[in-house]
Amino acid sequence: MLIMQRYIFLTVLILMFLSCNVTTWQSIIDDSQLTESEVIDGLKTALRIGSEKAVQITSRKDGYFADEAIKIFLPEEANEAIRTLKQAPGGERLYEATISPIVNDLVEALNRSAEDAASQAAPIFKNAITQMTIQEAWAILKGDYKNAGNESATIYFKDKTQSDLTRLFQPAINSSLDKPLVKSLSANSIWNNFVKSYQTIEKSPANLLMGLKPIEEPDLSRYVTTKALDGLFSKVADQEQEIRKDPYQYANQILEKVFG
Repeated sequence: MLIMQRYIFLTVLILMFLSCNVTTWQSIIDDSQLTESEVIDGLKTALRIGSEKAVQITSRKDGYFADEAIKIFLPEEANEAIRTLKQAPGGERLYEATISPIVNDLVEALNRSAEDAASQAAPIFKNAITQMTIQEAWAILKGDYKNAGNESATIYFKDKTQSDLTRLFQPAINSSLDKPLVKSLSANSIWNNFVKSYQTIEKSPANLLMGLKPIEEPDLSRYVTTKALDGLFSKVADQEQEIRKDPYQYANQILEKVFG
């Protein structure tokens, strides 16, 4: 019973640290007689819950697609081609009749691909937390990691996981782009339909008046991978701010996590 009370106190104390003035931390540790490793364990628990929640948010249906903050839109190459088409004489009508429905499906498919791959990030974040040094943990706790302030945990995760996540995500995104996730069609097949529809107009006699140029096709897999990771880290940042702003709301989750 005494041990459980000590861990409950530890958990609440760690949450307090995230909103405490820096100058009060050492005195709190001294008064509580907690060891440095106990404090770090509590911080890692909070970060693990925050990163897991970020992964859960992005990997569920509409995690990207319905969230304007991280929604993945068309690559700039496609947007440029569309702008040129819509500005040309008669181009707006052609766009609405031929390409617009494809664009809507394509945007959804790109986001579904990101959602499909996002769940694979959890083990990478967990490993980064496990490998965290005492010095790094204290720097995150105090907001001193690379002078990032209240984004210290997010910058730490970027430093420690971005290269691994890119290597993990790109094959996963490649696979997802080939999955029939929207109307029994894959993102790659919808993209091909988009390009073919644009090329049909671009190579038609009507283009003598419109002046369309051949579309520059991006590396769709790299593009979606980059945007998916940007969205994921955005949600990690949101979770860090939530913990720092109101750490007490996480108490029950952390206790449940600790005692399972």
